[in-house]
Amino acid sequence: MQTERWAASMARDKLTAEAKAKKAADRETTLTRLGGRNGHCYSQREVAKALGVTHQRVEQIERNALRKMKAFLESKGTLP
Repeated sequence: MQTERWAASMARDKLTAEAKAKKAADRETTLTRLGGRNGHCYSQREVAKALGVTHQRVEQIERNALRKMKAFLESKGTLP
């Protein structure tokens, strides 16, 4: 029983770490793409090459990030 709880705890910790890493990678992709790092906006292909992913993946990450930002701003009453 204790071994099962320990295994579940380890699995939960691993999932949490992976989620944080994924969020960090998504954040880096979005910031690089939109110019949040140095003020220069990079193309999807430039970001993809720098991060070692496809430009389709960069597009997907960007689309999801923009959707989340829009929802956040709407919830705060910032957007109509």
